[in-house]
Amino acid sequence: MTTARQIATNRANAQKSTGPKSRIGKIICGSNALRHGLTSHLDARSITNWLCIILNDPNAELDPTNPDKRIVLAHRLAEAEARLIRVQNAESEYLFNPDPEGRLKKDVSDIDLDAEMMLECLEIYGENKKGLNLLARLDKLNIKQKHRASVAHIREMRKLARYRSEAEAQRRSALMKWIDLESGRSF
Repeated sequence: MTTARQIATNRANAQKSTGPKSRIGKIICGSNALRHGLTSHLDARSITNWLCIILNDPNAELDPTNPDKRIVLAHRLAEAEARLIRVQNAESEYLFNPDPEGRLKKDVSDIDLDAEMMLECLEIYGENKKGLNLLARLDKLNIKQKHRASVAHIREMRKLARYRSEAEAQRRSALMKWIDLESGRSF
């Protein structure tokens, strides 16, 4: 049970942490969650391109306010297609360049450095107890860094797969509604 004193202390602390004050701090915080842009707004041009394909009309224009059911469903399907293409492109880009920011390279270069340090330890300490203990610790560090790099890669692949799955589900739903409309069935 939280006491009245703890509640008062929590409220006082909450007043102190109101986020960044400077313009630069706000800019930095504003991009904290931006990693890949897969959840950002879609490019209007790509939606329009898909809309032209779906409606089989090269002059079709993007108008989300149009109340016509056929246009609304075509717009939803166009958005779903554009989103799926964006996710597929991000996945293939990640497969060809899994570390665009160089985070994993840093870990790998540290691992190479550790191997050099291991050889150096053998030269300096020989095979006495101190040298072998140091080698064992460096080896554990080496294994942890490799593990961390592979875990980060797996996490990123799972995240991209989740976004792809969501995009495929949106497309499937929009496509089923579009097919129902075009075939004359109501939903």
